[in-house]
Amino acid sequence: MIKKILLILCLVLTSREFSFAQVYINQVQVNEYQFNDTTFFNLDSIKISGNKKTKAVVILRELLFSKNEPVSIKQIIAAQKRVQSLDLFTRVRFEIVSEKESCLLNIFVNERWYIVIYPTFYQNENSLEKISYGLSLRHYNFLGKNIYLKLKTVHGYNPSHRVIFNNPWFMKKLKLYANLKLYKRIVKSKSPELREFEDVRIGISSSVGKRFGHFTFGGV
Repeated sequence: MIKKILLILCLVLTSREFSFAQVYINQVQVNEYQFNDTTFFNLDSIKISGNKKTKAVVILRELLFSKNEPVSIKQIIAAQKRVQSLDLFTRVRFEIVSEKESCLLNIFVNERWYIVIYPTFYQNENSLEKISYGLSLRHYNFLGKNIYLKLKTVHGYNPSHRVIFNNPWFMKKLKLYANLKLYKRIVKSKSPELREFEDVRIGISSSVGKRFGHFTFGGV
């Protein structure tokens, strides 16, 4: 029961608001069906606000366009959806400020709660004398780079430690990604004759890959 309550609490704390694309032109909300493919905006500048912890590059690389190039409203709406899908923000709003001689894209984001710490407590083999307890930490935006980091330590009966690290994008020009998992666990023997023996289990798994495009990648 305690595990279920903690799981629900973590989901509430880390969930984002589901919303439709929030794209505005001069404070008027628009959608992709209001403009045809021949309508373009030449952006003079792109400004990001609200990213107190998140690095700007995490947002900019989802745009697939840059300033001083023609961009359609469909491209802008698609970019807003990609930034929203990062699951780093509770709200993502794109606003185009278009005047006679300039066109500015303002990106407003509201960051969610990135760090979650919760306790671990359970009994083994239905025995109150075999209790395991510890803490788990999850960071969903480590270093502000959309890196996922999980640390878990369990003490008492059958102690264990685990580290999970997932970096979806690093080394900007090479476009690499990496995953790493480390764990150590000590399991006591269940045999009455071998109670003094312990099984020490240590494991590591990793993968490294390269992005050949924004949606095409491969690794080992």
